[in-house]
Amino acid sequence: MKKAVVLAGAALFAAGVMAAEPMIVKGTHELSLAGNLDRDTVALGVGYGYFIMDGLEVGADVAGSYEDMGDNSKVKLLGGDIFAQYNFKIDAPVVPFVGVAGGIRYVKVEVRDFDDDETAALGEAQLGVKYFVADNVAIALYGFYDVSDKEIFTNKDEMEKYDFGARLGMNTYF
Repeated sequence: MKKAVVLAGAALFAAGVMAAEPMIVKGTHELSLAGNLDRDTVALGVGYGYFIMDGLEVGADVAGSYEDMGDNSKVKLLGGDIFAQYNFKIDAPVVPFVGVAGGIRYVKVEVRDFDDDETAALGEAQLGVKYFVADNVAIALYGFYDVSDKEIFTNKDEMEKYDFGARLGMNTYF
């Protein structure tokens, strides 16, 4: 069974290397679905982007997350961003990129007998890669660093103005 999985993965990788020509040119549209790689938080976002020139994409996304901290403590986030990403074309199915985003978040914090709602501004820096498994389909993996004007993120059970981590996503281009 293990050999079959390894062989299937190698075949998919080889097919992607030989077939993929990344669609990161002016006029291309992108739809994306991504989630955080964090064992304590469930987060999901959807987005739309448009390449205004070769390699340069602008767009918008909406995202939500839920974190259950135990002891009847929960943090819920919902918000939207506008973003810009620059994708570096390197004649390979792997495309490195850098990005920035800005937006707002609505936050609901429930801690034991305490409830609080906040709306906060947010800035984000991104650094990652997209692996094109086909001309119009990519798997994205990237790191992010978020900064907010209010303490809306949980880090080790403390509310903070910053957050960082990794996201994994699937993008389609047309």
